[in-house]
Amino acid sequence: LFPKGQLNKFDFNTFDIKQVEFVSAFIDTADTGEDYQSVPVACNIGSKIYIYDVLFTKKGTDENIQLTADFLNQHKPTWTRVESNMGGSMYTQLLRQKYKGQLLPIRAKTNKQSRIKTLSGFIKEHCYFRHFYEEQSDYGKFMKQLTRYLISGENKHDDAADSLHGLCNMIRKFYPHLYRDFEIIGDGED
Repeated sequence: LFPKGQLNKFDFNTFDIKQVEFVSAFIDTADTGEDYQSVPVACNIGSKIYIYDVLFTKKGTDENIQLTADFLNQHKPTWTRVESNMGGSMYTQLLRQKYKGQLLPIRAKTNKQSRIKTLSGFIKEHCYFRHFYEEQSDYGKFMKQLTRYLISGENKHDDAADSLHGLCNMIRKFYPHLYRDFEIIGDGED
């Protein structure tokens, strides 16, 4: 669904952080031992969503609470949504003890694959990904999983695509004036 050749790129080394209008983050907590916790951070300049950094880890809750708090404190997002399905609501409570920024829990009520597919055109049009990154970095692991996401069939790993959907959906809903040309389709989340 997200082949590398169809994704917009940006050069992280020449990115002008002073032009950023707002920063957003989305936390897709790990539901099982095979899941990654995926936390993409986006910097917006106009309607362009630069996927600036990503925390992508399989570390357990005890370790990644502090890791996530440090990551969010580093990037200082205006808004951070936390998927609160399964263990996400408990995770939000624990994270609030370490991170004092804005955390907004959300429950996904629709089919994950449908949500991702519905917003895939928006992601391809508005998101920009680092042109260069270390393959074994969190960003590299995130991109590997994202670009292997299948249009149809079973996706064993969908954490990257799901968190990117959540991030873009939040930005699109919080700043609708930037995306008037893109039809907003209800996804049953709010």
